[in-house]
Amino acid sequence: METSFASPAKRPELSEISLRNLLNPSQLEAVMHAPGSQVVLAGAGSGKTRVLTYKIAWLILEHGFRPHEILAVTFTNKAAREMRERVAHLLGYDAPLRWMGTFHSICARLLRFHADKLGYTSHFTIYDTDDQKRHVKKLLQAEGLENDLRFPLDAVRRTISNFKNQNLGPEDAARIAIDPYAQRMASLYAKYQNDLRGQDAMDFDDLIFLSIRLLKGFPEVRRNFSDSFRYVLIDEYQDTNKAQYQLIQLLLGEHRNLVAVGDDDQSIYGWRGADVGNILRFQQDFPEAKVTKLEQNYRSTANILAVAGSVIRNNRERMDKTLWTENAPGEKVTLMELDDEMSEAVWVARKIHGDEQYGPGGTAIFYRTNAQSRVFEDELRRRQIPYLIVGGTRFYERKEVKDLLAYLRLLANPRDDVSFMRVLNVPKRGLGDTSLKQLQEFALKNDLPLSEALPFAGEAGIATAATRKMREFHELLQGLRALAEHKSLPDLVLEVLVRSGYKAALENEDTDEAADRLSNLEELISAAQDFVDRLEEKTLAENAGENEEGELGVLEGTPLELFLQEISLVSDADALKASQDAVTLMTVHSAKGLEFPRVFVTGMEDGLFPLKREDDVDAEEERRLFYVAVTRARQDLSLTYARRRRRYGTYQDCVGSRFLREIDKEFLDIPKSYSAPKPSFRMGMAVGRALGRPDPMPKYEDMSQDEAPFRPGSRVRHLKFGEGKVMQVSGSGDSASAVVLFGDKVPRTLMLKFAKLDVLDE
Repeated sequence: METSFASPAKRPELSEISLRNLLNPSQLEAVMHAPGSQVVLAGAGSGKTRVLTYKIAWLILEHGFRPHEILAVTFTNKAAREMRERVAHLLGYDAPLRWMGTFHSICARLLRFHADKLGYTSHFTIYDTDDQKRHVKKLLQAEGLENDLRFPLDAVRRTISNFKNQNLGPEDAARIAIDPYAQRMASLYAKYQNDLRGQDAMDFDDLIFLSIRLLKGFPEVRRNFSDSFRYVLIDEYQDTNKAQYQLIQLLLGEHRNLVAVGDDDQSIYGWRGADVGNILRFQQDFPEAKVTKLEQNYRSTANILAVAGSVIRNNRERMDKTLWTENAPGEKVTLMELDDEMSEAVWVARKIHGDEQYGPGGTAIFYRTNAQSRVFEDELRRRQIPYLIVGGTRFYERKEVKDLLAYLRLLANPRDDVSFMRVLNVPKRGLGDTSLKQLQEFALKNDLPLSEALPFAGEAGIATAATRKMREFHELLQGLRALAEHKSLPDLVLEVLVRSGYKAALENEDTDEAADRLSNLEELISAAQDFVDRLEEKTLAENAGENEEGELGVLEGTPLELFLQEISLVSDADALKASQDAVTLMTVHSAKGLEFPRVFVTGMEDGLFPLKREDDVDAEEERRLFYVAVTRARQDLSLTYARRRRRYGTYQDCVGSRFLREIDKEFLDIPKSYSAPKPSFRMGMAVGRALGRPDPMPKYEDMSQDEAPFRPGSRVRHLKFGEGKVMQVSGSGDSASAVVLFGDKVPRTLMLKFAKLDVLDE
């Protein structure tokens, strides 16, 4: 039974006079405009949710709209619940807002009424992402494509999803296919869709896609819904995609009472189909629309807003608005240049450590790509600063990182059957459960580790094709073990990545997810190089008689063994479990909708933030992403970048982000750059032990390359490697390093602080 309206005498006081005391003038204008179409441009921290909730309450109390006649779309279920609770508080009763929710939840409800018209029952199953993956895997197996590198599971799943988000059915995909690959993909899409219908199931994308099909194909159904929804409100309108846009148009009745709330400056999901043009073109779609700008920010200091504004105004495709605040100016925004990503992590961690004003719980570290978290995680662990990862997984717990580490563990220990089982079919080699079971039985019977049983696959009764693949895998492991004897650790990790086929498999997927996973594996190579640098530092210290008594016994082993040991200690550091009072680490995309007292936006280099882009459209989205990052900070903001950064274990020179050059310098505090000391090998290996507090921050000495005695072409002598020639010099201060080619023709990167090189006379 539907809840009845409260009588006028019992209604809460929500008159225009009371609203004037509760809302600022722009918010009041947005709430009171009714009926008709309207776009509310809600800048960051301007009270968007407040406006939406008051708007719904105002429509019900003052304009007589019944709760079930209002369609209100949010982008998360949590936002819908909070909005429903706020509206209930304003109304004084729990209004039956049946049609408030996400696009997907609303479409699921809509489809339950009329699923039979599309060949489904009203009891259809909704597949989540894991269900969808299993279904695609089954399809690829049936089509004989399970091991075809042109059709990786995730790429096929993502392509089908993209088709639906563009409102393209299998017949549309077939019509626009321009080559045999696209034709085969369209065929897979058609079979996938037929199979789902046969199982009375829909995937997540189907909810919107099939709702559009229903409304277009059955005009009477569309008319019933559009007549029922007398007012439509859409939150985060800038993040709607093509299919969602079409759905909105179909659900609008002749009244055209549409309220679009959003901020084109915060449209950051173009990579997953969002079209910022939906909000930019709103006035073309609705020429009569009322435009209201919410420009007063209640979150950030004036200096933080000034930095955000000076950058975002460089976007050409945007609606004109300027954030302002009555908050105090606050501290200027810190812009810090560091030597490299390790120095960046040390500087950030030292700013956090021991700070009582914000503490770990009031601090967030943002980065553009997930792979960047690794150096911050390592440094926070070394300093016993608790942290948590939002919207991602801790670096060493990511699947691709664990896969590659399993290869390395198997090289270090051929008897490691757990690692063997993890990598035997990674990437896919077409080895089934039956063949693996036969190999396990043979190994158990002959007391062999699985890796040593591989050459005997034929004797184990395994089919010829599988035997050949197992012998190829055995040859791969043997070849990698041979390389491990003379290759440096970073080079070995790279060889494993390439020779295993893992790198090629990710590249063939050609998806954003695969690219992100490959970036994480590149970062693992850099982690190996960092480890080698610290190991070399320790060796030099020992030669100088500086090692602690008893430490050698703990650290004996090959570089590979010690590297794996350090990572194991990192994973088992119980003392570092995240708590509420923990630093928050996340990509900028994950930070949307959040706010923190203190924020560090890191990796501000061209090619990283912004990422390398092909056109102005992508560059403008990157600028919007920076705007989102900056406006998450309430009181304290730092922007950092490095002069060089590792990729595949090798340093590459970097240039500060073009966005930094767009900031008005009057709002910046730019300290003299310095080189933070690298974490020691001893400190890294001691993760998980009780370390105590690190020493106070030392004074730094800036050593520029111009003043250094080492230049490219200089002849030098090293105590261990003999005479050599300097090929390259980079960094400064404690981070200065040189690539030296010695008599054995092996180039070595040496930290000048520890290498104790003697310059020979020319």
